[in-house]
Amino acid sequence: MAIYYKSSGKAPVTGTLLALAAALVLGILCAFIYCYAIWYIPIIYLNIVIIIGVPFALSWLMARLAIKPGKIRNKMMAGLMGLAAGVVFFVMQWALHCVMVTNSGEVHSIGSGSHELGFAETGFSLNALLFYLFNPSETFTLIGIINEVGTWGIKSSTVSGVMLTICWVVEALIILLLPMYLPYKQAANPFSEKLNQWLNTRKLSRHIEITNSADELRNEIDQGNFATLSQAGTTLANPFRRLVIHSDDQLQEIYLTVQQVTLSHDNKGNEKEDEKVEVKEVLIPRQLYDNLVAQFG
Repeated sequence: MAIYYKSSGKAPVTGTLLALAAALVLGILCAFIYCYAIWYIPIIYLNIVIIIGVPFALSWLMARLAIKPGKIRNKMMAGLMGLAAGVVFFVMQWALHCVMVTNSGEVHSIGSGSHELGFAETGFSLNALLFYLFNPSETFTLIGIINEVGTWGIKSSTVSGVMLTICWVVEALIILLLPMYLPYKQAANPFSEKLNQWLNTRKLSRHIEITNSADELRNEIDQGNFATLSQAGTTLANPFRRLVIHSDDQLQEIYLTVQQVTLSHDNKGNEKEDEKVEVKEVLIPRQLYDNLVAQFG
């Protein structure tokens, strides 16, 4: 019978503490980058990139610097650590935005007419930042005022009121939820409990012909029969099968994932892949690994 990978769901105390510390530090750092980039780049399309890009960067940093080295295999805990980073980011960016608004000064304009862009000079005060962080009633009062008058616009129209509130809600969802994505995904990666390390992932390069259905392949592998894969040939057909190897450096623990891949092109002619997992993370012996790598690697 085949043996499939099953996560232990462990979240070490030291790893969790590391993740909490990272959430605090990285959340604050990303908030500063975010606020100053939004403030001094008065181009709406670039602002959209920043609104998505900085939370995604926070998500990547949390996965790489906290979840992975902290060896957190619990997907729920990893997602919560990402959420914690998002909350720190969200709270800090609002407090910092309030500081920037209250310290704003001379407005500088670039361009003219409908193409005119502008931004105001601003300053930073640690005391003011701490004030808005620890006096939420004052922060909410200022946010209400900002909502009434608006601080940015599209062409000649200032965005405020209900429309600004909708923008803020969408922004808040991105900031709070996007940082959860990559930490959760990292925790789902195969981990060797015996070796106490994450397994490396490698996609074999050659395309494999599809000789039976996904259900038939799974049934064969469930019985420990890998003949369909080991006896298959390479192909140029579309769709095709691809083998993904998960292993440690010494190849003491090896898992195999089988994907069905369909190639297509987008409207610009760029090739894209649609991957469907047929068999996920089944344990294989070293000899079979050697054969598959020699044949399809």
